[in-house]
Amino acid sequence: MPVTIVGLLSDFGLEDHYVAAMKAEVLRRAPDAVLVDITHLVPPQQIARGAYELACVLPSFPNGSIIVAVVDPGVGSERRPLALRLSSGHRLIGPDNGLLGRAALEDGASLVDGRLRLGSGQAGYVLDPTRIASRLSATFHGRDLFAPAAGLLAAGTPLEGLGAPTSEIEALPVLEGDRVLAVDRFGNVITSVRPEPGTDYEVIVGGQRIVGLRRTYSDAQGLLLLTSSSGYLEIAVPGSSAAALLGLAPGDRVTVVRREARHD
Repeated sequence: MPVTIVGLLSDFGLEDHYVAAMKAEVLRRAPDAVLVDITHLVPPQQIARGAYELACVLPSFPNGSIIVAVVDPGVGSERRPLALRLSSGHRLIGPDNGLLGRAALEDGASLVDGRLRLGSGQAGYVLDPTRIASRLSATFHGRDLFAPAAGLLAAGTPLEGLGAPTSEIEALPVLEGDRVLAVDRFGNVITSVRPEPGTDYEVIVGGQRIVGLRRTYSDAQGLLLLTSSSGYLEIAVPGSSAAALLGLAPGDRVTVVRREARHD
């Protein structure tokens, strides 16, 4: 049987036993699985940040990989547990709270009346704990449901064997206008804007005007704009934190001016 890669993303941190418990539950069912830690330092309960990290990292995983994503403030409530198959072949497991939504949207799902309708080549299933869990705590579905589901998939269980099909999933609230998606550990500000060829950009924020796209972090002495490695418009400052300098945090609005690029 070919080796299956299982990626793990959560807000569990590294101080407690939570991440190790999830890994152990995967390996109990699929001892030959290769486990990849994406991050466990998503800020606690920050679903939007988890969704961003998941969507950014997904293209780096081989098709057919399994990703368990757990940022789940509603654990134990009526929110549904999900497994998705994307058109790329990736399989995602996690709570139906918008966490999987950005990845599904970028893979071809469509936003309809505030929910995501799965598209061509995509499939969704609501996990059935009776088919998966040997125990089910009300507060740790990462260990008791999501990780075991990933282990079963890695061991060869088909996705449709884990629950009932669904064609719609929760989407994150739509943020109007240009916003800050995330601030990375370097203080770089990642916005919701995806730069387009032939367009130049200016950002006005905190009394500052930042004009023109640069190619690298070393192309300016102060604040600069560039296209991030994941394809978003990023505000940075070499050797310092743009977020601290500008007082920006995820969700904040920024003013982005788009102009046709000049060809002198």
